[in-house]
Amino acid sequence: MSLFHRAGYVVGVLITLLALSQDCQARVHSHGRFVRIKGTRFVLHRSYFVFNGFNSYWMMHVAADPSERYKVMKTFREAAAAGLSVCRTWAFSDGGDRALQISPSVPDERVFQVL
Repeated sequence: MSLFHRAGYVVGVLITLLALSQDCQARVHSHGRFVRIKGTRFVLHRSYFVFNGFNSYWMMHVAADPSERYKVMKTFREAAAAGLSVCRTWAFSDGGDRALQISPSVPDERVFQVL
């Protein structure tokens, strides 16, 4: 398993553990607002925050190609129209074209920018 895969897995596990902990104050930055944890629920500006979301493993790879970025915007428009408010995407790719890491410990800044 590559370093980025291991790091992504560890971060995912830690976020899950924080979300499950009733004593945590996990924060997710969202356009200047913060989603917080209150007990077992998400809270945004003192109101319960319920979300419908989707996974998009391909988004970073597609967004790294300027000629394909329209697919990302189209996906967000369709998701919003369907009532989806959260998108989770993957931030790793260790090889091939549009890789996040072009060699060990050397990221591709162009790909980072599209995230």
